[in-house]
Amino acid sequence: MRKGIISLLLMFSVTSLMSQTISVKPKPGAVSAEELEMSSYPPDPAASAVVLYKAHHVMVSFDSRPEFKRTETVFKRYKVLKEDGKDCADKAILYLADKAANEMVLNVKVTTYNRENGRTVTSKLPSNLVFKDSYSDKFRQVTFSAPDVRVGSVIEVQYTLTSDYYWDLGLLFIQESYPVNQGITIVEYADFFTFNVYSFGYSSFSEVNYDERDESFYKMKRDIYSAHDIPALKRESNCFYPDQARLGVEYQLRSVQIPGSFTRDYSTSWQDVDEQFVSNGFLKGFNSKSDVNPLLATVGSVGDDEVAFIGNVRKAVLEQVKWNGNTALFPNVSKALKEKTGDSADICGIMASVLNNSGFECSPVLVKSRSRGVLASFQISADAFNAVILKIKTPSGKVYYTDAASDSGYLDVLPVNYLVDKARVLDIKDKAGHFEDISSRTRNTYTQRAVLNVGNDGSINGECRVVAMNQSAKSEKLSYSDCRNEDDFIGVIERRYGVEVSGFDFPDKTEWSPKATMTIKFNDEADVSGDYIYIKPFLNKFHSAHEFQDPVRQSLIDFPYPETIKYSCSLFVPADYAIEQLPESKGISCPLLGAKAIVKYVPSGENGITMTFVYSFANTRVDPADYAELRAFWADLCSFYDATIVLKKK
Repeated sequence: MRKGIISLLLMFSVTSLMSQTISVKPKPGAVSAEELEMSSYPPDPAASAVVLYKAHHVMVSFDSRPEFKRTETVFKRYKVLKEDGKDCADKAILYLADKAANEMVLNVKVTTYNRENGRTVTSKLPSNLVFKDSYSDKFRQVTFSAPDVRVGSVIEVQYTLTSDYYWDLGLLFIQESYPVNQGITIVEYADFFTFNVYSFGYSSFSEVNYDERDESFYKMKRDIYSAHDIPALKRESNCFYPDQARLGVEYQLRSVQIPGSFTRDYSTSWQDVDEQFVSNGFLKGFNSKSDVNPLLATVGSVGDDEVAFIGNVRKAVLEQVKWNGNTALFPNVSKALKEKTGDSADICGIMASVLNNSGFECSPVLVKSRSRGVLASFQISADAFNAVILKIKTPSGKVYYTDAASDSGYLDVLPVNYLVDKARVLDIKDKAGHFEDISSRTRNTYTQRAVLNVGNDGSINGECRVVAMNQSAKSEKLSYSDCRNEDDFIGVIERRYGVEVSGFDFPDKTEWSPKATMTIKFNDEADVSGDYIYIKPFLNKFHSAHEFQDPVRQSLIDFPYPETIKYSCSLFVPADYAIEQLPESKGISCPLLGAKAIVKYVPSGENGITMTFVYSFANTRVDPADYAELRAFWADLCSFYDATIVLKKK
């Protein structure tokens, strides 16, 4: 079989070599002197390494029982061009630890080629330096580093992965973090398999070919995707899922039909997906009475304040079961209560069970997190989802969503990664599913009021009060929790504002609430030159001019959540100084974002200036095709922060 695969790659590559920048022979070991002596890659002179050639062959095979297997054969050839590209072939190959999958990584071969005194020197990685170990509860990994790597080296990597999970072809990428000179992906399967196939990426394939061959009682299909001179995939800001811009294909098994032997359909509709979850007992984990009876006794009756009752239930649950920080989909209520610790699904299951036995309707909500890409309605799969949260309907009919586990959130204040426009709600009563948009459940505001007292010497004594609501509050609380202690967070504030903090208070930093309030006292110095004092009225910049500087964008622009920012600054001028110059008041808008920004400067009395700034936007997602419009607006918006107030001595 291996000989056949290599022959196939050679056969197909002949049709594509004419168009690639660097002409290579794809046969393992056929490294040319030109490849070893090349010092740069013309399409990307700044590249630290380049993938000269890569081939990924995926085959779904079977035997007469029938039992199916997926076999993936990978061959890559790298060229090291600079020092920081020397680790290009250091690999960690993940594979499932699940015994049912029976996954194995086999035939790992790593060879480095160097040019010395006009001849090619070969270094092979010994098998004892290919390491296999545990990566997590779900995965194991194979790791290795290429031997004798230098600037100028050519490295070849080969390996095979086998799995009994024949249906899980997943995402097959050609594009990488390094530019790819030539790439080929081949998917081979019998004609009684039917797949849904989706292509994606900012770049495009240079060729896509389909052929088939006759076997004894079926046809073997072969899909061949080729691309050349593929740019390196950039890690761009405001993008939850960079791989969505990465050139590749995805195969999802729709059905298997072997005449007279085996027939099975896989998730042909979202209703089929719902039924899979229900039949696997998924809903039982959110409506378990016997396991939560002790908790029911402690929370009492609902009373008049339904929100307070939900908070009390959550508190009682987390006092019994500590969140271990892990995210999951299926709850195990009895296990978590017994061990006093559990993942996010466990905590959601326990909380839902208590609420469902207290007069509420609490249903699980299946989420495909934003870090795994946008959920397309036509990409039907039970494997689409990776997290669960709760939809709570109170006895009075009000509806809230919560992830339950995180202290920084609240009702309808969800992890940013879960703010999606297609979440699948599985109703706890009628056991039917439907999609709901949970991307914008709250009005998110960040309000900052600053008072600056300017001295004759340019010294500034100031105080700032911040009030953030909903998702904006969650962001501030997460920023605090990411620090080791309060002093570390004060350091973050000092770097953010460019001041020296003399007083700080954040009373609700760990409360489960929709609000975050901070009071900051600080000292600063304005620029002084002769009779003039120059003051920057913005205490901090809410937008960075370093973002969106590249003239071309590959990936979707995906802002965390819609928000309104309100900033006001009351500036008090020394008595023997006068206002020489105020910045221009102005406003700009961006229909693409549903965004507006307004700034106003107004003298206040004899020695005061009031400045107000309001920025709001409603649309969080921008297609790369509209990037130029966003980039122009962003540049105008960031220019607001260049404003300077000029004072002159009387």
